[in-house]
Amino acid sequence: GNRATKGDGGAIYSSDANTLTLQTTQVDGNLATNGGAMSSSTSNSWTVINSYFRNNVATKSGGALSQQQNTALYLDADVYFVNNSAVFG
Repeated sequence: GNRATKGDGGAIYSSDANTLTLQTTQVDGNLATNGGAMSSSTSNSWTVINSYFRNNVATKSGGALSQQQNTALYLDADVYFVNNSAVFG
């Protein structure tokens, strides 16, 4: 996995009005301060389809995902969250 030891989004970080679609994706074994797998800041739109988030760790919040300020999250069919952890949720 990836490590963002001084930042957010171990695998993916999105900021400032971006659109992101993950389809048939496995995000596994990442580490970050917030959003072990993925983190966003302002006004993003995420769509996740047929994907797995496993074994991701956040040292603060959002073991798998962390969203801030007006981020829309759409989870479609077959999205799984397994063994993700964080200090705060």
